[in-house]
Amino acid sequence: MSYQDLEKRDKDCKNLKSNNVGARVTRSQQVKILLSNSLAAFTVVGLTQAFGVFQAEYARIQAVQDGIVRAEEMDDRALISAIGSLGNGGIVAVFAVLYYPHLPQLGIHVRYLCSFGTACIVLGLAAAAASHSVWHLFVTQGLLVGIGAGVLLYVLAPILPEYFPDRSGLAQGTMYTESLGLGFEHASYLLAINSGVGIPARLGAGALADKIGHQNTLIIATAVYALATWALWLPSAQTNNVGLFIGMSTCHGLINGVFNIVMNSAQKQLFGDEMYYPKNGAMTSIRGVGYVVGVPLAGAMVNRVTGADLRGTDFTKVIVYVGSLLTLSLLCLLNVRRLDAKQNGWKWAR
Repeated sequence: MSYQDLEKRDKDCKNLKSNNVGARVTRSQQVKILLSNSLAAFTVVGLTQAFGVFQAEYARIQAVQDGIVRAEEMDDRALISAIGSLGNGGIVAVFAVLYYPHLPQLGIHVRYLCSFGTACIVLGLAAAAASHSVWHLFVTQGLLVGIGAGVLLYVLAPILPEYFPDRSGLAQGTMYTESLGLGFEHASYLLAINSGVGIPARLGAGALADKIGHQNTLIIATAVYALATWALWLPSAQTNNVGLFIGMSTCHGLINGVFNIVMNSAQKQLFGDEMYYPKNGAMTSIRGVGYVVGVPLAGAMVNRVTGADLRGTDFTKVIVYVGSLLTLSLLCLLNVRRLDAKQNGWKWAR
């Protein structure tokens, strides 16, 4: 064997180790994993995004008359909000730091885990249909559905970049696009606008991330969201301006989901193949805490008045709370970009 052959073999071994290459991924496997992720997102993210419609219904006198909730529970917005915060899978995400490092070892057993998650969602929603109190909804639509949703969302989504190393952004954009399109009667018109502009936007965000970099896409989306919160959402609440709120819904639809679309790919780029799952698990646990406590905290900030008496100004504290966190998030992302450039050298597409 010549010196050139030895050198080539060593180079190939190094590339194999650095890229963590295993068995070749077939096109059939890519189609199956993308389809399963899309269906999971359709159920989980779609219902999560539409929970505001459920929340509005549970706070109406008609819900009491229909026997869904008790009269004294109508104005307990923190507890009603907690149903949605658990139902989005946050209860599972909290423990991601414990199970994420073991995801690569699941192999074929992932299908049984996802079957369990699907069963939890079906049973939870079926039991919620027979609800007669907010606590019943909390256990069924919140806890039981949340366990199932978390199993699907936080098991399938993290492994998606492994199947699309060169187009992970577009793949996850396709996945989360499937979550859109849910709408209900009058209260859902703005949700329909949000979803309508979000369908092409999520596909575009994934493809854009593959071109300009996942970190850059996160920074741009967070900046737009923060600016829209301060410049559109807050004034719309203060002046009851419907036009500004429609503008906010449109902006939110354009960039909503970008975090979910590119975050896993960005972490894989930052931490490398070997540390991707442990680091991602730790960060998902932190996000899970936010999912569980953030929404009830926001609900507690809304003035305790009946739904019919709510005004835009009653949401001022919540809007400032959201805007402040988004601004802080933007500063953190900019600092991550700076540290990454300092360690690996400056690159425009990163």
